[in-house]
Amino acid sequence: ILAIVSIVIFIINYLINDDKVVIQHFHANRLTFSLAFGAITAFFIWLVFDVLPRLFFTEALKEKWTLGREAALLAGLFALIILFNYLFLLISARDFHLILQVKTFLIVVIQGVLIGFVPALLAVLINYLIFLRKNLQQVKMYNAQLLEEKTSESSPFQEEKITITSNNKNETIEFLPSQLCFVKSEGNYTEFYTWEEETLKKSIYRISIQAVEEALAEFPQIKRIHRCYLANLQKVKSYQGNARNFQLCFADDKTMAPVSRSKFHEIQDYMDAH
Repeated sequence: ILAIVSIVIFIINYLINDDKVVIQHFHANRLTFSLAFGAITAFFIWLVFDVLPRLFFTEALKEKWTLGREAALLAGLFALIILFNYLFLLISARDFHLILQVKTFLIVVIQGVLIGFVPALLAVLINYLIFLRKNLQQVKMYNAQLLEEKTSESSPFQEEKITITSNNKNETIEFLPSQLCFVKSEGNYTEFYTWEEETLKKSIYRISIQAVEEALAEFPQIKRIHRCYLANLQKVKSYQGNARNFQLCFADDKTMAPVSRSKFHEIQDYMDAH
């Protein structure tokens, strides 16, 4: 996608600019000029829609992602592209006073929007649709697998109660492994969600999720799916997902646990194997 956008931007700039005019006003020829604009556009599309989400988009933000935020991200992308195109003009200009004029800046803004809007918007939409289609296909496939599974009378776990000592004196955590849906970390406390008597029960204990993970290490169905979540993959009722995130649903569609990007392939491999 970035390669296509770069080539399109390069071609448009190369066709609309005159080599003599470019050399007259800048320390660059038309080819260099066009290559620079294409590279700047591609770099910031990559930065805004790949690097920044990996580094700064929290799972909570992805879960609440909206089209409005996607539009704001796109607006920020154009602001960066226009700003750095303008900086490139300043660096390569023969006459700084001409480039520093408000008229010149407005021309850069208008050209940046007219030339870059359609290619960049298409790149963003294609990228979004690719991830959305991929995640929806996986959701559909895994939900179909759940529907095809037959109810087994035997438990996949040994039905002996697990006992974990919490950080509070004389307090223990007890539950059957097959009853556990998921565990959620909340600061210094951890929430246990268990399915008991057709009801999802929530219990809170003072213990770290790392300690819980270590105590449940012998159960391969219970996996770390997120920095703050452990989940029993055999208690998943359905799956949900969009272009930004993937979630496991338990008792109902309102009880969900997010899967982080770093854990997604591990969970995917488990589901494909079962």
